[in-house]
Amino acid sequence: MNARLLESSLFVAATLMANLSGSAQDIGAGRKASAQDIKATLIGATFSAKRTQSPLTVTTNGPADPTNPARPLFCNKDVQKEFGRAFMKTRNGEARMGLAEAGRSIELSEGAIVFGPWAATDLDDGENEERANRMNIARDGSTIAFFHTHGNNARPVPSARDLGGDVPDFVISRFAIYVTIPGTNTYLQLDPTVCK
Repeated sequence: MNARLLESSLFVAATLMANLSGSAQDIGAGRKASAQDIKATLIGATFSAKRTQSPLTVTTNGPADPTNPARPLFCNKDVQKEFGRAFMKTRNGEARMGLAEAGRSIELSEGAIVFGPWAATDLDDGENEERANRMNIARDGSTIAFFHTHGNNARPVPSARDLGGDVPDFVISRFAIYVTIPGTNTYLQLDPTVCK
């Protein structure tokens, strides 16, 4: 790629990024962009994008509890109760031949942890093909994370679909709790002993 084509490509990229971030800074106003303009615009847009991601800090113990940042979110007593309720909804991981799932969203509303509506796959042992493996957990602007169960006859770790979310997704299985790390295509196995 020659230098002139590279400069034009960077100018177009900087103009697009500036317009998308709402700070065109004269770049699109007929003035030729300098390397400094391009660099400042791209860096500004990158920082802006980072600020709009999930509000939760993720460490080796998973996301922090926004109501008590010194503790992991999965240690929050209300969150733990809901994890237990989700597992009970699937008859302790045995519903639909050990493959049923149930879950809901975790939300931060006026400084308190609250939960969205329940969602579940088919919980019956019969084969309901339409809902057998489909579960859509509702979310809104207050959603900070999701959680759902994996039945006793399912793989306990997060699935590829679980890994694709933009907020942490806790996966509760019979013997372990995992959490996805948004934007990384990875997950952590959580250690419940940190909650003591």
